[in-house]
Amino acid sequence: MPTLNNHPKKRTYVTLLSDASYLQGVLTLHYSLMQTYPAYPLLVLLNENASSHTQQALAQAKIPFKILPKLNYSEHSNQTMQQRGWPSALNNTADKLSVFTLTEYDKVVYLDADMLVLKNIDYLFDYPHGSAVIDVANIIDITSNGNFTSEQYEYVSQFNSGLFVFRPNLQDYQTCMDLLQTEVGFDQEILRSLWADWIHTPQRQLPQTCNIFASHLTAYIQKGICGFTDVEVMHYTYLPKPWQQTQYNIHATRDFVYYIYREYLQKALQAYQIT
Repeated sequence: MPTLNNHPKKRTYVTLLSDASYLQGVLTLHYSLMQTYPAYPLLVLLNENASSHTQQALAQAKIPFKILPKLNYSEHSNQTMQQRGWPSALNNTADKLSVFTLTEYDKVVYLDADMLVLKNIDYLFDYPHGSAVIDVANIIDITSNGNFTSEQYEYVSQFNSGLFVFRPNLQDYQTCMDLLQTEVGFDQEILRSLWADWIHTPQRQLPQTCNIFASHLTAYIQKGICGFTDVEVMHYTYLPKPWQQTQYNIHATRDFVYYIYREYLQKALQAYQIT
């Protein structure tokens, strides 16, 4: 298993654990990644409110972690998010922007905690700064009935921030902090503003297969985007999260991919001796 100190280039995978309810997700992500024999480790970022239980679980699993100071949206952003009915806990997604402060690393691949890695993805480190996957699931949603505007299509023809490749630097970090004071939205909206030229830079567009939405897998297959065995990283974007679901109809595609996740989760808890 790779450690933080034995890789030849200063590279790492990183994920964020800003809510204790995602602990099982992080454990499963780490376990699935390690099954692909990556050349680089997974670093977990915790905010300052991380419980001792969370830290002990990560230490027991021998998963390296780093505690970061908590970031907050501006008061204007917080009020607008509350008016829209978005859960206040989601404000913690601003913590994701702290990844830019990891300047001890030359290159980083960020993975959301609700992902399952099914194949080795070390090749992603060779992509340029600011690389990500187009948000095809949103395109599928708005084009399913054929009624959409060009503005809608341009909006959804953007990247999903669940997985992205970047070079940590304090300039991008400061730009994100400035954007937090003026824009309303989650990390994805901030990052899309930071990398506004992404849509016009094909070399920064990662393969679809490294960020496949579990909820849309049937549509991906039907539209010829990928087959099931092509999936490198499965992204469980919707609630309930797969570690929260216990009953399945394995004849339904969505439940089947959730069942697969459950198998990884059980193996992770057993391997890390966590109950």
